[in-house]
Amino acid sequence: MKRHIIFFFFLLSFNSNLFSQTICDTIKKYETWYWRVCCCFAPDSLSLIGKFEASIQHIKSDTIQPCYYKYYQLSVNYALINEIDSAFHYLNRFVETSPDDRMLYVDKRWDVLRKDTAQRKSLIDKIEDGYLSCLDNATNKELALRLFRLGVLDQKYRVYWNTLRQLPTDSAGLVLSDAEQNYLFEQTLAIYNTYGFPGVSMVGKTASTAAFLLLQHSPYIDQYYYTIEKAFSNSDIEPEQYAMCIDRHLVQNGKKQIYGTQFYSTDKTQKKYGRRFLIRPIKDYKHLNERRKSIGLDPIEKSILYKNAIIPQKYIKHWNKQRKHLEL
Repeated sequence: MKRHIIFFFFLLSFNSNLFSQTICDTIKKYETWYWRVCCCFAPDSLSLIGKFEASIQHIKSDTIQPCYYKYYQLSVNYALINEIDSAFHYLNRFVETSPDDRMLYVDKRWDVLRKDTAQRKSLIDKIEDGYLSCLDNATNKELALRLFRLGVLDQKYRVYWNTLRQLPTDSAGLVLSDAEQNYLFEQTLAIYNTYGFPGVSMVGKTASTAAFLLLQHSPYIDQYYYTIEKAFSNSDIEPEQYAMCIDRHLVQNGKKQIYGTQFYSTDKTQKKYGRRFLIRPIKDYKHLNERRKSIGLDPIEKSILYKNAIIPQKYIKHWNKQRKHLEL
């Protein structure tokens, strides 16, 4: 224990030199998809967790990873040796510098820290106060914070626990427990009944994205997709979110999508194409890129590369001459 305390004060001594980066230098807080930050903290990338002194030396010598990544490593290690105050110290530094700290709500490695209700409340307040300070001109900050919290729960199984490999052994795929899922459905219905789609002007980009995802993961798309159309006509929703909602509404009703945002994978396709996705049927594929461009989306060839997807053979004749560089 004494050696651990010595290491802690040693780290504080070079804290200002090693961890000089701040989040304001790089990316605006929370303006990223959940997994793009969360994936940095999967177990494979924290291979030295539990090997305290080796991890400290690795963190000291690592000049590649950003400062928030190192803060997270340190806090996990201190939590594992039950150095609660030290773990909270570096979690606070992580919150101050990370582009996304929402996973702290659900990461199971912090279970030991949740027993310290005072420090945990202080940390959560810091996260939420920091989030609210990013809202600028949002007109309903109370709803924004509500959606912020619901968004974390919505992504707990789908992103956080899945990426961190913390899914319960009895979990059925990526599906939330019935109680949590029903709670999210109730909250989604209540919010959309009261406000329609909470757009960026009402709750800011982060909470608006959470509202969009809650609807996408609910059985209410057919009931409320018109609110998405209204928001798009008022430039109050991201074009990709608008396109995804419209396409999903069409697909769920047995129709062809029009923007090319819906993909699928089955056991049969995985045997033939591996883990690559296939794009679902598209209406008037020949003019797909024109439609995408009209609402501010990139060409479909860029989208399928990003999603590691494949265009079905029946569509290839429409674009093969222009896209010979694309390898299927």
